[in-house]
Amino acid sequence: MKDQTLLTFTYRFQWISVANGSIYSKGVSSLGSNANHYIQYGLARFFIRALRNERFASGNLQRSEVIVDEVVSGDTELAVFLRLLARSATGQPITTYTSHFHGPRPGAELHIVIVDHGRSRLLASDAHRASLRCIRCAACMNTCPVYRRSGGHSYGATVPGPIGSILAPSVDAKRHASLPFASTLCGSCSDVCPVRIDLHGQLLAWRGELAAQGLIPLGKRAAAKVSGWVLGRLWAYRILGKLARWLLPKLPRSLVYSRLNRWGRQRELPELPAQSFREIWRQRGEP
Repeated sequence: MKDQTLLTFTYRFQWISVANGSIYSKGVSSLGSNANHYIQYGLARFFIRALRNERFASGNLQRSEVIVDEVVSGDTELAVFLRLLARSATGQPITTYTSHFHGPRPGAELHIVIVDHGRSRLLASDAHRASLRCIRCAACMNTCPVYRRSGGHSYGATVPGPIGSILAPSVDAKRHASLPFASTLCGSCSDVCPVRIDLHGQLLAWRGELAAQGLIPLGKRAAAKVSGWVLGRLWAYRILGKLARWLLPKLPRSLVYSRLNRWGRQRELPELPAQSFREIWRQRGEP
């Protein structure tokens, strides 16, 4: 199913449609592919000014695009989610960035567009349906060791982190096929999620689905096989770990940060410890 408008509320104006990531309205220029950037934000709000129609030159039109999974049934539920969002995100009792609109200002117009944006596919999936509970608190991002070291922009999606790595492939699996692999599957994200989404389990499920679709590059498949072989043999893991700790510091920087090292294009590699954890443990005389 392509992105489509499920429901549109309008006040004294024509309907607005959203299709294939572009926003159109009768008498209004298209916002083009940049609309995807706005649509991916739940409850994103922005004003339209200086359009071709003089009617909008004063900035009296407000339009909000809302993804369908961001819709709640009433004020009672909204109050619960707002408190849950603030406490899980920043520890505040309530957010300082939530706006409430009760309708258009006198003489103005308010348009609310509800967009699917791949959510129907998630709803139809037993493995990923729970991801629609997300309230965008970012608790999973704050605890994720990959996100904390790589940063949000490295994900290439509007919503980064563990939850973004689940949502993005449902919109464009080919473009975002690498995101479910940007995780250690440590489960910390699942532990802190206030709505109890099994995030690391869904990331693992996405890996299997992407592999079945043939969207995993040959290099990644080969690296996974080699890593699986090494991690399945303790003696190989110890030997290769000791070799890496001895060899990498001695290699020239131009070789370590070559084109093959995509991580090193924008950041330094972590400093390698002189000893492994097992070696330090034995030195302390621990059993």
